[in-house]
Amino acid sequence: MVYLSMPAPERYSVAMRMLTKLRSIDPSHENAGRDMRLSSPFSLVHLQTLHSIKGHRDYSFASAWSPDGRTFATGNQDKTCRIWDSRNLSKAVHVLRGNLGAIRSIRFTSDGQFMSMAEPADFVHIYDVKSDYNRRQELDFFGEISGTSFSPDTDMLFVGVWDRVYGSLLQFGRLYNYSYLDSLF
Repeated sequence: MVYLSMPAPERYSVAMRMLTKLRSIDPSHENAGRDMRLSSPFSLVHLQTLHSIKGHRDYSFASAWSPDGRTFATGNQDKTCRIWDSRNLSKAVHVLRGNLGAIRSIRFTSDGQFMSMAEPADFVHIYDVKSDYNRRQELDFFGEISGTSFSPDTDMLFVGVWDRVYGSLLQFGRLYNYSYLDSLF
C-alpha cells in the first residue's frame, strides 16, 4: 500500500484525477498491484491506479509538485529527474541528468521559477523552470547530501550536508541582476 500526502488543498483535486503508480515499483514486490490510497488533511479516499508512467529504469526516491499544480518531477536511481505534465503522461516533458548518483531530493520554489535536484553526494543542480529547464547552475562541493529546501520567499537555498566531521547546513543566496539601477548611480 502506498500513501501519498498532498500538502496543499488545491493539489488534492489534481491528484484525485491523476494518481499514478510509478513503473519503478518492483512488480515482484509484495505490495505490487494493490490499490493506492491518497491521504489528505480532509479525508482518506480509496482509489485504484488511474495511470502508470513509464520512463525511469530503476527505483524512484524523490518527487515534487510544481506550484502550478500541473507539473511534477520524479527523481530516480537511474540518475535522472523527469519532468511530467499531468495532462499528458505518455512521456516525460524533460529528462534532466545527474552526474554521480540517484536523484534523492527535488524541490520547487514557491513561485515555481526554480527547481533544485540533489544527488546523494557532491552535486546540487538548480534549474530555471521559466527557461524551459535550459538554464541551470550546478553546486559542486564535498559531502553527503541529506536534503535541500528553498526559503518561502525564494531568496535562499539550504543544503543539508551529512558528514561526521563536516556536517553542516549550507545557505546559498539568490543573485539578482539590478543592472538598470547601476546606471542611475
